Amino acid sequence: AAGTNCLVVLESSGVYSGTAVAPSGITYNGIALTMVPASSIVKTVSESSIWYLVSPPAGTAYALVITYPSSIDAGTQGIIALSGVNTGSPLGTAATASGTGTAVAVTATGGASSDLYLAVGAAGEEGGTSTSGGSQTNLYAQTSRGGWTGSGDSIPGGGSGAFTWTESVSQDAWTASAVAFKASGSASTPIQGGFALSPSN
Repeated sequence: AAGTNCLVVLESSGVYSGTAVAPSGITYNGIALTMVPASSIVKTVSESSIWYLVSPPAGTAYALVITYPSSIDAGTQGIIALSGVNTGSPLGTAATASGTGTAVAVTATGGASSDLYLAVGAAGEEGGTSTSGGSQTNLYAQTSRGGWTGSGDSIPGGGSGAFTWTESVSQDAWTASAVAFKASGSASTPIQGGFALSPSN
């Protein structure tokens, strides 16, 4: 999108049995994204992480390729285009959380007033829907094959980046990741939504 200087991928995946795995790599137009340090979290069948690419190539007709080290059963991935990011030092400190039940929550801190918190919340294969907390803006909400839910949300900086989601069905596992993206002179603005990926394997 015009004016974009940072591309963010909010990623989650799951497996029906065993242990979920984070991607081994993500590329956009053949260019490798970087995982936000300490943003990856796994709890049994559920997993989430945040990836980014500063100064992505202009244009929209590019392939996003996500590679996992082993098979996954389902996943949701949201692409968020940001403008006004400090490309030299784009990140705050990531936070992660995991648990069970219907209440999903993660809190990132340290965002200045012009920064933007982004978060992904993911829940396992129990089905149902996910509702975002009232203080955050939902950027996308997806339900993938097998009942996995994934939501990407934002909160303006300057306070606590406390994200919550309520699952309509109690989950055996959920994970969440959050981080502040630092602004350069003006607020970062999400200007693109997300999409869902449902692998056939």
